[in-house]
Amino acid sequence: MKDFEEARKWGVDNNRIVYLGEFGAYDKAPTESRVTYTDYVCRTCEKMGWSWGYWQFDSDFLVFDVKTDKWFEPILGALIPNSPALK
Repeated sequence: MKDFEEARKWGVDNNRIVYLGEFGAYDKAPTESRVTYTDYVCRTCEKMGWSWGYWQFDSDFLVFDVKTDKWFEPILGALIPNSPALK
């Protein structure tokens, strides 16, 4: 959280917009941990007024499985809690 606060302060002090890009949770980690981390980062960014970008859509940080043409719903829900794609 300290790093987030430092970045927030820098943005305010320098009148700059902060964008957090290319964060994610590797799919070899337990799903519950990935969801907790992803949700925390997204909600913290949003509370600070920042935009964010998840890395990556498919493959090792899976949010969408192109082979099955399906969302990996736990991570999608952490990224976009009210997504219409969630059942």
